[in-house]
Amino acid sequence: MDSKEMHCDVCHQVIEKPARHYLNMQFLCDDCYIDRVHPKTLKPNYNYDSAGFFRRLKTAYSRIRQEID
Repeated sequence: MDSKEMHCDVCHQVIEKPARHYLNMQFLCDDCYIDRVHPKTLKPNYNYDSAGFFRRLKTAYSRIRQEID
């Protein structure tokens, strides 16, 4: 272990040597690094439109073009 402990610049937790990541001039822990590289995206809300969701799914992912009502 290093004589000087390294802390995450975002959450200020102590970072062990194999878990250090350097991104945009910041030292990050694994969790903060993943949050920066893969930010959370909002999912579309299809709770009230299940028929419309399946129509869009059919057009987007079908190999053979299908007739849609």
